[in-house]
Amino acid sequence: MTTAHLSIVRRCRADPPLSYQWSVSLEAVPEAQKNVMSKYAEETIQALGQRFFEKGFAVGMAQAVAKEAAEALVLVLERRIGHVSEPRRARIFAANLATIAAWFDHAIEATDFESAFDHPKTPSNSAVTSA
Repeated sequence: MTTAHLSIVRRCRADPPLSYQWSVSLEAVPEAQKNVMSKYAEETIQALGQRFFEKGFAVGMAQAVAKEAAEALVLVLERRIGHVSEPRRARIFAANLATIAAWFDHAIEATDFESAFDHPKTPSNSAVTSA
């Protein structure tokens, strides 16, 4: 069996620097390397998975908030103006949150659908006039 003596000196604020020493069988190095790489790969995959989960969660929450806002807008429009047609309803639910918020602000005082949707300060994807 061939043995190698390893020594690691960790430089840090400690005085004297921390020093680790051990002997390793060279035959065990491939197995140790595989274990270290396996652990590194596992940690990397877990970190990526966590990031994707967090991003997916944030996207899901944003979609849920937009859906709730769209439902609230439809409710306000139905109470203030009347029945919201299916094409108009589909357009509301397809809009982004900023557009829905702008429409909601206009819908609070609107007397007809055109005044709720055709407003100069409404974001660009808000052209809901017919239907």
